[in-house]
Amino acid sequence: AFATASCKLGASGEIVVKHAIRTQERPTSDDAGFDIVHADALKYFSELVIELGGSPAQLMRDARIDPAMLGQPDYALEYRSLVFLLAHAAARTGVVDFGLRLAERQRGGKVIGPVGVVMKNSVTMGQAIGYCAKHTHAYSLATKISFRPDRANHKLFLAFDLLLDQVADTRQVVEHAMSLANLNIMDITGGKARARQVSFRHEPEMPVRQYRDHFGCDVLFGQPADGLTLTETDLLCEISDPDQQVYEMATSFIDQRFPREAPPIHTRVRGLILRHLGSDECTNERVASQLCMHPRTLQRRLRSEGQSFESIKDEVRREVALRYLLQGEMPLTRVAEKLGYAETSVLSRSCYRWFEASPLQLRRRHAEAGELPAK
Repeated sequence: AFATASCKLGASGEIVVKHAIRTQERPTSDDAGFDIVHADALKYFSELVIELGGSPAQLMRDARIDPAMLGQPDYALEYRSLVFLLAHAAARTGVVDFGLRLAERQRGGKVIGPVGVVMKNSVTMGQAIGYCAKHTHAYSLATKISFRPDRANHKLFLAFDLLLDQVADTRQVVEHAMSLANLNIMDITGGKARARQVSFRHEPEMPVRQYRDHFGCDVLFGQPADGLTLTETDLLCEISDPDQQVYEMATSFIDQRFPREAPPIHTRVRGLILRHLGSDECTNERVASQLCMHPRTLQRRLRSEGQSFESIKDEVRREVALRYLLQGEMPLTRVAEKLGYAETSVLSRSCYRWFEASPLQLRRRHAEAGELPAK
């Protein structure tokens, strides 16, 4: 069952845990509806849209979200609906930094869930981030957080992966996630820890200096992964005013209400393909090794879900190609390189197969009418 929790000290000093348990069973990892997230992710969304002159109810209906249910404690929505909604809101309001603005409103634990309670009451930032990465399933199985240490430079790259397929525009939801993570890191450490560099796969929608002003550090685009870079000092930074009792109660709550689940194997493969696309690591053998499986076992598991390694890789290539062709002026040679193609002619043939158009025709159509190829 779903549950959300908030922890606080009662008048007599005891810990009070409030939770609302959804009666509907949580979809299993084999269920197509694995990509669910609590509606708290949209807190302050309506206020921001109204302030920008838009209609939050209409935007939510367009995203297949029931506006009347948004304030209910037990309401959850599909993560792909959240992705669409933020992109849709940015387009309709004409505000390209919509996700960043929403994150500013939600900072300081205002949308805190049970994992956030644990992080806020951990001892150090490193402990808080480590727990978050291991318990992302308590937020949504559609997302994954992983670590990529740079020991030589005493840094850690905190990578954020969205495991959903067939989502056309993830820029707003990714920028929102990176901003909210950075703001919460600063808030729970009293400003002592923060991102030292931010990386995005997509291209910027506004001048890069505006992103730098927002994050307070260098922001890189067109990168192999989305994520934040922290230093060893940041990880050792103590959390401001933690409460051990609240920490223990929150971790116990998560263990009881959110048993460990793994997303479908094809989504985990998708995340690894997205990470390694364009490199020698993007093979069935290498991905199987990272999943601690024999390559034949991986193929068998994928077949049981109606998938194959090559079909997932092709779909990832299609989406990455669409992102770079329509969201910037990246040279075609560079786009081909990011997809792992040796020549632009291979990119052209793939585009004809995917979209019945050449890369330049796609860009021209988009520039003329904002037209996106059909899924």
